[in-house]
Amino acid sequence: TTTSPTLVPTGYAPIIYSDDILTAANWYPILLVHDAAGWHTQLGPDYGDLVFSVSSLYTVNVTSPGDLIIVASGVPSHVVQNADGTKTEIFHTGPARDFYLAASHSFCVASRQVGETTVNSYYLQGHAETGQRAADVAASTMAVLGQKVGIYPFREFDVVESPTRAGGVEYPQIVAIGSHYYSTASRPRDIDFVVAHETAHQWWYSVVGNDQVMEPWLDEALTNYSVTLYWQATYGAQATESLINQAFLAPYQAAVRSGRDMPVNLPASAYGDASTYSAIVYDKGALFFVNLRRTLGDDLFFRILREYYRLYAYGISRNGDFLNLAESIGGAAVQKVYDTWILGTRQ
Repeated sequence: TTTSPTLVPTGYAPIIYSDDILTAANWYPILLVHDAAGWHTQLGPDYGDLVFSVSSLYTVNVTSPGDLIIVASGVPSHVVQNADGTKTEIFHTGPARDFYLAASHSFCVASRQVGETTVNSYYLQGHAETGQRAADVAASTMAVLGQKVGIYPFREFDVVESPTRAGGVEYPQIVAIGSHYYSTASRPRDIDFVVAHETAHQWWYSVVGNDQVMEPWLDEALTNYSVTLYWQATYGAQATESLINQAFLAPYQAAVRSGRDMPVNLPASAYGDASTYSAIVYDKGALFFVNLRRTLGDDLFFRILREYYRLYAYGISRNGDFLNLAESIGGAAVQKVYDTWILGTRQ
């Protein structure tokens, strides 16, 4: 048993119990990054991701009441039924940057198969329609990114309904989706966007790592852009263009009109609030990838993404790494797009 005093941040409510769902994020010891600059211990702001960590192998024993359904990073190798009526599940991960756990007595599950990977969607009773849809969207996103970028390398991927304050939050091999999306009043394509976004984080964050505190655009911008790949495969080119205009361009233009345009490649804390952070890092950052694809064409653009995924799998990408790789494949045109959308500002 390890006891470690800690300050639990409140931004996304990483540890919370509500409506018979317990979620625990950032609760289990992780390996922080150590490099020439020393240990990276700085925490992100409430509106961003919390820590910068390296890929590690986890074996976690979880003992719980026998009727409690446990969903966690990795897969359980076996379950021990204890004499006191509890059970102990032994979870093993592949390379993972964190260990997340959710639990409920009331979880239902919908499963899909994508190649060698089982996709599970866990949701509360009464939320079957959205729970099933989440399974479909996650599976479709996984199939599209597998074809465009590279195969998801793990045996299982879980989408779990959560009382998180965020729309969704990514963790290794599992994502949490806010319970408010499971309401029948929620628009169906809202759940599509958030599930596709969090699923894409399995490529950009879980496999290809980056400093989410100091260089958050490297995963968030590319993840947001990756939603368009699901959208195009599912709804077609015209609907995808509408998505780009409404979800990326409109919030960014609003930031410009209010004098909040900033470079995309800054630390999360530089943006000051969630609205600016989202409009610049997520949306303006996604527009960089939209325009890079338009400039280079599909062949060169997807060669860059496939090579980026291959080279930095389970490692760490830094600010200059994507640019250097993209220039080596796409040539001098890459720098102009980068200068305009990542470094440039409009006032």
